Amino acid sequence: AVTYTDENGWTYTITDGKAVVTDYTGSETEITVPEEMTYGGRLYLIRSVGDGCFEDCDWIESVIIPEQIASLGRRAFKNCTSLSEVTILGDLADCSGNSIESDKISGMDSKSYSVFFNTGSSASSLTVTFGENVTRIPAYLFATGREIGKLDYCFITEVNISDSVKESGKYAFYNCFALKNVTIGDGVTDIEEYSFANCTTLQAATMGKKVNVI
Repeated sequence: AVTYTDENGWTYTITDGKAVVTDYTGSETEITVPEEMTYGGRLYLIRSVGDGCFEDCDWIESVIIPEQIASLGRRAFKNCTSLSEVTILGDLADCSGNSIESDKISGMDSKSYSVFFNTGSSASSLTVTFGENVTRIPAYLFATGREIGKLDYCFITEVNISDSVKESGKYAFYNCFALKNVTIGDGVTDIEEYSFANCTTLQAATMGKKVNVI
């Protein structure tokens, strides 16, 4: 494996001819995950965000995840406490079910697996928007396993789901205790189990016309 950091603070790891963005040390507050990088005279397309890539990047306020990105590593946005806007433009793979666990013995705990653990905790609001080419919200995407007495979870306040989305994966927004408003587009037919479980602050949910399984 080869690790390379460019002049903008993006670090990439190249393994078996495939490049993954694995760290960010730049100073930009509004970022777009890169779709390509060049190393050794060769162009690499970026398909995934590595584990812990943006962990503790508490200065980032907004992020755009391009359509080309197909997966987010565990803890990818953990402790991005200032994040107030997340825009997802393509289909992402399901996240780990261990995102909702708190088993200290096995190490299967939310802090290690949840993609958005403690994200947005210092922001006044956190809006998530799914773009017009997204067809499915991944399972466990924003889920956390909140521990008793702890206030570490994903602080989403608003979700906008485009008409292209057909289903919401299980546990997608599990334990999003700050979520107040959800707009579900006209394309959604299935809202899988526990998709919005424990969203105890929810005040308004606008359902699309095709929802037939909840």
